[in-house]
Amino acid sequence: MDPFLDSGSNGIEIIPSDVSEIKIGDIISYASAEGGIVVHRVIEINEDEQGTYFIVKGDNNPIQDDEKVRFNQIKGILVGIIY
Repeated sequence: MDPFLDSGSNGIEIIPSDVSEIKIGDIISYASAEGGIVVHRVIEINEDEQGTYFIVKGDNNPIQDDEKVRFNQIKGILVGIIY
């Protein structure tokens, strides 16, 4: 998420209690289906037969992430940064 958030900074997150707390432009951390925790920005919010999902993208990535991120995968919403 350089230059907004880099390896020398610490993020402060809140844990969302409801899907409505997540907005386009928010930076979230989520458990990827491929394993590991990913920190990317929400660029779309949509719904399908399984409910709400989020499309995310790293600020320096040319394309969005492949997977649809579901609310139960989300670990936190970035609310502050300590450099």
